Amino acid sequence: MSHKVVPPYPPEPLLFMERKPEIMVANGDKLLKRALKVAEFRGRPVLDIGCGYGRMAYALAKHGFADTYIGVDILKRHIDWLTENFTAKLPNYNFAHLDIKNDRYNKNGVLGANDFSIPVSEAPDLIFLLSVFTHMYERELCIYLDRIAERMDTKSILYSTFFLSNPEMRRLESAGRSGYPMKHQLNDHCWYFNPEDPLHAIAYDETWLRAEMLKRDLYPIATFYGSIAGRPGAVSEQDTIFIGKL
Repeated sequence: MSHKVVPPYPPEPLLFMERKPEIMVANGDKLLKRALKVAEFRGRPVLDIGCGYGRMAYALAKHGFADTYIGVDILKRHIDWLTENFTAKLPNYNFAHLDIKNDRYNKNGVLGANDFSIPVSEAPDLIFLLSVFTHMYERELCIYLDRIAERMDTKSILYSTFFLSNPEMRRLESAGRSGYPMKHQLNDHCWYFNPEDPLHAIAYDETWLRAEMLKRDLYPIATFYGSIAGRPGAVSEQDTIFIGKL
């Protein structure tokens, strides 16, 4: 850890989810605190896939993280701003634009999911993948899991969020408790909320997902179910799985 330097915050028009810098900072701090209950920094890179406007980068900077951070995203405006303003203050924090097509967030992307690659040569200590699989079709999800699993080792931790379909979620959904009822079925293990925009919020059967993880020698270290289905006392909106490598 080093002396804490926090770059200027992004302008509000870039904060498409959290709207205000103080909300972004508070949420990033909360997410990092949760991550550090499971993960450990050993001097290896931290990778932030779907870094957006840099929520986790700001949290790490406040924490004093001084090793290599790489944030990647399909949103070019955000990456350009962070490169110009964040990396200028903290050169060990780098950002890369991946122009991968996504029907919700990057419809004009020129790359496909097969072009996704992990931009570090060594195994990361921690990989953030927050609010990404919740907006991704199955084919892309499986490709991302392939590439991530190839780069992880037994000390790496993947901190990922999902909308998980399971009996409890379905029970709460039937009771009218869900904020995003997944009533539209894509196949036998995938459902979505918005018929006009499937990637608005997409859910995967938890049993299927765990089987896909195991195919790649990945396993769930800890699972925390979110409030999306109306669970009382949940610590986050989305479901969280901390994933390790066998």
